[in-house]
Amino acid sequence: MIQELEKKLKEILFCKKCLKEALSLWSHETVEYVKEDKQFMYFAISSENKPSVFYRVADDMDTFKLENGEWKYIATI
Repeated sequence: MIQELEKKLKEILFCKKCLKEALSLWSHETVEYVKEDKQFMYFAISSENKPSVFYRVADDMDTFKLENGEWKYIATI
């Protein structure tokens, strides 16, 4: 059980790091883990000055951004 949690935490931290690097975030922007389902991990980019922006990352690291209620592919990170 603990090994599974450690593995999942490593995956989340790895995705957060990749998103931060790929999106060239400013120091005041943070990547927050939101949830996971069978296909994707969901993250929010939070900033003091702007509304949160939501992303989802697939197992193959394809990354999608939520725009106008639709998930749009942006990159493979």
